[in-house]
Amino acid sequence: MEIGTHVLTSIIKFGGHVRSLTAHATTHGRAITPNDVLPAPRGNGTIVGENVTATMQFDNGVTGTLLQHRFGQIELPAHVVELYGTKGRLLWHVNGAWHLPNPHVLPADGLDQWRPLEPLFPDSYAEVLEIHQAIADTRHMADGDYWFVEEWVQALDQGREHECGGEEGRHVVEIIMGIFESAAYGTRVDLPQANREHPLARWRSEAGLGEIEEMPKPDAEWLEEEQRRLG
Repeated sequence: MEIGTHVLTSIIKFGGHVRSLTAHATTHGRAITPNDVLPAPRGNGTIVGENVTATMQFDNGVTGTLLQHRFGQIELPAHVVELYGTKGRLLWHVNGAWHLPNPHVLPADGLDQWRPLEPLFPDSYAEVLEIHQAIADTRHMADGDYWFVEEWVQALDQGREHECGGEEGRHVVEIIMGIFESAAYGTRVDLPQANREHPLARWRSEAGLGEIEEMPKPDAEWLEEEQRRLG
């Protein structure tokens, strides 16, 4: 419900909207049950699953796979989006982007070597970068901040919605609710869903369970309580 929203926003920028999906989720190495439904840390909604895998069908026949799997600790290098095409692949990370000019290769003959891509910026970005570097070397932060504003200015000039506007945000939440419903009920889910009730709340209710017990909001305390619950 937190990092997943950003990943999905990045994905639908290229794939378009999701029309249907299927998902599988496990907790403690087993299939999820209604008892595994929990409030997320920091009040980020209702969640389930340590390892969540979803296959999504986008506009124009594009298919995508989302992996939200728990690691022993937060691993920033694992936060990537990879695009597969008929002529090669693109790999995006918050610290850079790479191109592989071969769609399918074996790790041999040097054909599997990713090539770093040089970022392109408007001329005005040089002034912003100079100011930031005068304060500290925060280029990796300034890039995203600058482009978010640049996209907003372009959206206003062109009379269109921001790529992270309200409609896109709503669709991201629809995808997440669809993932939870598919994982809980073991079925394909078409989007948008006609039933707008939270699928995990409905799942617990149908299992005869009451209100979800409260959990600590800070990450570390939340994790400690979940570890205790799982034994």
